[in-house]
Amino acid sequence: MVLFDKTFIVLKPDAIRNPVICKFVVYLTKKLELHFTNEDSIKLTKNMIRFIWENETVDVVSRQLMFFYLSGKKLPILFFEGKDAIKKSTLIKKIVRSKYGKSHYSNCIHTPSDEKEYFQNILTFNQIAFIYENKVADCYINRLDADRLMRCSTLLWGLLNNIDFNIFCSSVYQICLKWKLCLIIDKKQKLYELVEFLLKYDLSWDIEILYLMIYAADWLGEFPIMSSDEYNKLHKLQVYLNSYNVKTKIFATI
Repeated sequence: MVLFDKTFIVLKPDAIRNPVICKFVVYLTKKLELHFTNEDSIKLTKNMIRFIWENETVDVVSRQLMFFYLSGKKLPILFFEGKDAIKKSTLIKKIVRSKYGKSHYSNCIHTPSDEKEYFQNILTFNQIAFIYENKVADCYINRLDADRLMRCSTLLWGLLNNIDFNIFCSSVYQICLKWKLCLIIDKKQKLYELVEFLLKYDLSWDIEILYLMIYAADWLGEFPIMSSDEYNKLHKLQVYLNSYNVKTKIFATI
């Protein structure tokens, strides 16, 4: 058996707390003919989290949320073998998250998406010595007031564990104005960059609400970020976001 026919699944805290999710993961592995070979546990440090999820921990808020979610917690790791193992475990991740996931910080399981990530993760889990280069992007968010960002992270952590994004989407604009501007998520776009673009456009917006809207858009595919009776007001923001290659659409609510 070649190494590419090996994979693993890490059960995250929300999955551990819910036996139904754990049983569903086991059911899917058997259905897809992944053969269980071993079980271990890991306790992720903050440096390990930043190394494994580098793109998700670039900005202060997202990084702190990842630490709240995963740092210092004992997580089971299940090892499997089988034909196209990584492809199958990636499918399992997609199915489980679509059924039980709530947000980036309550998404049930982790598994490698390719052979390179498999080896990188295994080395990290085994705590092989590595130098983590602290490459914090020079983004606008990282230059905001630190206390404000910490408060934002703490508030978001409480909200993200309880929110239903579908309900959130329908309740954001309960009083519908004539037009809505809807953000369409491109998976290549970093989420913190979207928050940054919107915050630069209007500093009066609450950063917590911006993050919630971006996470909702990422989870649902699209999300309304502004509603107005004035089409020109929304069009101005649309042009601004288009200049950053951010996809949007304007539609009538009635």
